[in-house]
Amino acid sequence: MPVVLTRIDQKLIHGQILSGWVPFLDINKIVVVDEDTTQSPMIMRIMSSAVPANITTSFLTPDRLKDDLGCDSQPEVRCLILFKDVAGAKDALREDPSCLDSINLGYYAHLPGVRCVKIHTFFSAVEEELEQLNWIASQGTELYAQSVPNAPKVHINPAKIVWPWNCR
Repeated sequence: MPVVLTRIDQKLIHGQILSGWVPFLDINKIVVVDEDTTQSPMIMRIMSSAVPANITTSFLTPDRLKDDLGCDSQPEVRCLILFKDVAGAKDALREDPSCLDSINLGYYAHLPGVRCVKIHTFFSAVEEELEQLNWIASQGTELYAQSVPNAPKVHINPAKIVWPWNCR
């Protein structure tokens, strides 16, 4: 099953994903990877109800992603993977180092006053998350920011990011 886009986005399934990325990339499967989301049937129902009926939606914990992606017998499936946080992406990559070639850094914010670093326009990280992003990059996974399909792709090298800032 080809993974067409992998993205870290706190909002998970939302309008920008459904009206921008899904049609542009001809996505027919969305995989939400987040431990907390899998524990809430109500949140899973709400997110699933926003997705068009012709798109399959599944909710997994990071340790289960490898099993879900192992379905190579489905080349017609075009998959979008959404992580709620950096830790989930790192955990999935730790389970299967070959599963994530690249990660789009979408929307990821912190409360005002939290010591964090602004990675890109809508993506910030606290110190631990910056370390996790460095680890992900060290595994050969490309990190980039691109808010919508027609925006320019900005390559991110977390090792060059200066710590700390105060997020605003």
